[in-house]
Amino acid sequence: AYRHIFEKLVHGDLAPGARLSNRALAAEIGTSAIPVREAIARLQSEGFVEHRRGEGCFVPAPSCEDLFEIYDLRKAIECHAAAKAAESINDKAIADRDVCLARFASILDELKNQTGKAAPRHRSTIWKRWTETEVEFHDIILRAAGNRRALDSVRALRAMSRVFGRHVGRQ
Repeated sequence: AYRHIFEKLVHGDLAPGARLSNRALAAEIGTSAIPVREAIARLQSEGFVEHRRGEGCFVPAPSCEDLFEIYDLRKAIECHAAAKAAESINDKAIADRDVCLARFASILDELKNQTGKAAPRHRSTIWKRWTETEVEFHDIILRAAGNRRALDSVRALRAMSRVFGRHVGRQ
C-alpha cells in the first residue's frame, strides 16, 4: 500500500489538495483499509501528505519555498558528507566514482553527437540515465562519509523533491 501510494505521488497521479480516501485506495490496491491507513500515516510522518484535523489526509500543495528548503537541507548535508568523505574515502569508492564520471562523460558525448532534435522517448531515456548516475554518484560520496543517517536523510529529501518538484509552479 505504501509503495503504491508513494508512486502515485511521485508520478503526479494525486494532485495537490487531493483528499486521500482509505476506502478508495484500498479498493484500487485490492486490500483492506488497514494497510492503506498505515501507509498514509507513514507518508504523513515522512512529510509527503498532510493531516487536517477533522478532514483527513491530503496531498500537500508545495510552494517554491518548500522546494528551496529541501535543497538547502540537502546542500548542508551533502557538503558536510563530501568533506567527511574526503578524509576517509577508500579505493573502491574512488573506483565507483570514476565509473560514474565516465558514464556522465559518455552521456554528454551522446548529447553532443546528436543531429537534430532527439525524439522525446530518446531524450527521456538519456535524462533517466543521467539522473540514475547522479543519484549513484551522490550516494557513493554519502556512503564514503560513513554516516548512514546522512545517506537516509538525503534519500528522503530526494524523494520529497521529486514529489514536490512535480507540483511547484503548476498550481
